[in-house]
Amino acid sequence: MFARQSERYEPYQFHLPVPLHSPQNPKTNSHNTPIQKIDGKIGLDYASPEEVLRVVRRLSLNKIGGTIKIQDGGKIVECECPGGNSFVLYGGGGAHLHPHPRHPIVVDDPLNAFAYENSNPNQNSSEEDSEDSEDSDFVFCLGVRYVEFNVKFGLAERIAKFYDEVFGCEAGVVVDEKTTKSENKVKVAVVNVDSGQSMLFRELKAGVEPLEYDGHHVSVFVGNSFEDFNAVYNTAEARGLVWINERFSDKADTLEKASEANQFRMRDFKDEEGAFFRLEHEVRCVDHEMFPASRILEEEEVGEL
Repeated sequence: MFARQSERYEPYQFHLPVPLHSPQNPKTNSHNTPIQKIDGKIGLDYASPEEVLRVVRRLSLNKIGGTIKIQDGGKIVECECPGGNSFVLYGGGGAHLHPHPRHPIVVDDPLNAFAYENSNPNQNSSEEDSEDSEDSDFVFCLGVRYVEFNVKFGLAERIAKFYDEVFGCEAGVVVDEKTTKSENKVKVAVVNVDSGQSMLFRELKAGVEPLEYDGHHVSVFVGNSFEDFNAVYNTAEARGLVWINERFSDKADTLEKASEANQFRMRDFKDEEGAFFRLEHEVRCVDHEMFPASRILEEEEVGEL
């Protein structure tokens, strides 16, 4: 299973709504509705602590987000986007991710904290200039290291089992080392995705409720072939997991429609005990035009000729 950062023009991409230019309501999008917020954290990899500190300088200059915490001289930085989503920036190099990133930059518009390089695939920027110039707007991110969701106490085991059975990916449960001395050890479901990326589901303390789900979604690419995608659809259909999001045109509620669209959607996590968690998944085949590793695979095929 691959975590999606789309590759229309860049190998890695995630989308953040831009708030209206309204100081009275800075956390709404262009439809005047609240910006979606993940109850958890998003980990991003950068080439070096220096790159991370460049991001911090721009965030501070534009007074974007909330508190910024800097650890180990920029090797780890915690910050927020204008919509309140929490990010952890890592300056360790991200060698496990794609070596030629074109993902997000920080620009000077205070209401657009995270933007992208150019969206024109025929327009090339100078990577050397962006790395050497302190005044450059371009800060290259190597990609998403993980997305961590806060979940109810007691759900880690069920979530790991769900991903194992439905998607066939590696998933397990670990105890957070920081909490091993505590009476209430914190369990985290770890779903290994690809290229060193993970989806994490961290249990909250007993009695503490996570934020109400607001409709945010993740996109995942499954298996190595069209047959693998069909197998995941059949499993999801048998469990009553296939779901239609009326906001989008891909209303795939049969295998035929899913095969035609190269994708389908599911939202509610269910097992023999019933529904227990909600997170919309845009499940895609590796033949989908937005498959993020297609360029990498093409480069590898050319190299083998």
